[in-house]
Amino acid sequence: MKSPVWKPNLMMLDDDGLRGSMVDVYDQIAGQRYDELSFDCDVYADSFPALVRGCLGSTDTVTGTTAPYTHTIGLLNNTASSQPPSYTGNYFDGADINQLPAAQLGNLVIKFNAAGLLTCTTNYISNPSTVITTTTNTPTTLEAIASWNCVVSLGGSPITKLVEGELDLKRGTKAIGAMTGTQTMYQNWSGPLSTKGSKLVVIMESDAELTY
Repeated sequence: MKSPVWKPNLMMLDDDGLRGSMVDVYDQIAGQRYDELSFDCDVYADSFPALVRGCLGSTDTVTGTTAPYTHTIGLLNNTASSQPPSYTGNYFDGADINQLPAAQLGNLVIKFNAAGLLTCTTNYISNPSTVITTTTNTPTTLEAIASWNCVVSLGGSPITKLVEGELDLKRGTKAIGAMTGTQTMYQNWSGPLSTKGSKLVVIMESDAELTY
């Protein structure tokens, strides 16, 4: 993981009632709160499917009993809410482990080019963090994936002349507030999937490349 950022979002409510003090704001009252967690990372085969499932939502169907495995993850759209699974994130700030529960993915950007590693950028909306007992870090033992060792397909057809690309998957996740008697938002809600901003660069040797 690279450049992780944890951002608490606490809405302060202004009390601007004019009483006994000639100021614009007499007091501020804490409103509801949600947190955000974002990070960049190289792609590792054993953990990346969890990021994809957090974006698309459907079950991860794994084929194979030994590596290389095949993961098939589709867009969940056949339930009443069609919400992807939520996760719990841990953020170490140098002193404490801050646990961020009910984290719902907001967007997942996958980047690749023939000369580099396969990488991704993501962010989550979560419930307010709590400090927990320090946990043991168990990082992956696999190597990062080189982009040259990947094949991208569109509509079932492989693009064999792909130079670089960026797949920008957005869910537009928002924290929805309600009067529940707690400071935590009612739900972190993922919206419909969008891929605006995605791009591919291919070697164009003939007009046939336009059929992609």
